[in-house]
Amino acid sequence: MNGNDFPPFVRLEIAQYPSDNGFYLLHICASGEVADTCHESMEEAMHQAEFEFGVQESEWESAAS
Repeated sequence: MNGNDFPPFVRLEIAQYPSDNGFYLLHICASGEVADTCHESMEEAMHQAEFEFGVQESEWESAAS
């Protein structure tokens, strides 16, 4: 693997941290490595997931309690 390669993603998550207003689209691979992109809204993060991976808004599951 060269410096530009990243293992295939097995899961996507959108997270927001308490001290941050951004929404992070997390690309998670089987080994636990994570890459992310930051977005100003949940909708922007969902649109990025659709653009990059074809994930439709209706496919997301909420983990919020």
